[in-house]
Amino acid sequence: MGRGMVARSVEFSLLAICRLCLTLSLKGRGNRSRRPGSRRYFFGIGLIVHTLAVCATVMTATSSIAGAQQLPYRMIDDGIPVALTEQPGDAIRGRDIAANRQIGMCPLCHQIPLANDRFLGNISTNLTGAGTRWTVAQLRLRIVNSRQLNPTSVMPAYYHVEGLTRVAATSRDKPILNAQQIEDVVAWLATLK
Repeated sequence: MGRGMVARSVEFSLLAICRLCLTLSLKGRGNRSRRPGSRRYFFGIGLIVHTLAVCATVMTATSSIAGAQQLPYRMIDDGIPVALTEQPGDAIRGRDIAANRQIGMCPLCHQIPLANDRFLGNISTNLTGAGTRWTVAQLRLRIVNSRQLNPTSVMPAYYHVEGLTRVAATSRDKPILNAQQIEDVVAWLATLK
């Protein structure tokens, strides 16, 4: 079953749950329990609003999962010269992504300039001067899939998803960073002169 089919079945299930909650909240003993101002009436309205909010949130999340597709890219020589998105990268967002240990995870292996973290990695390249050492195209390739340049690299492929081994089932076929996040990190690294 594809992601689109899963998203549609989840949406239909959530709509059925919303319909059930609406029906149950408005049923009562006679007309008194459904009158505006009664305790049951306010409880029913609250339940409906809460259920609709949850449904809308989950439906938005499932539709974005179904619509999230990896954009194609083309490697030329030792880089990816064409940006992955039409929107240019934001260096400030890129710095925040790179410095975050849960999203970019860069401080686990790299020393990052201007990081307030005392515990920075030292098993890989110091990122100070990255914008001087590499072109934007080279930086983009190193983040998308560093194993194109060094097959024994321990750096994760942040955007490449094909042919990877030892990937958790929940993360399979999903890039670590989306295309815009890649462009943001590239923009930040390019400023490190």
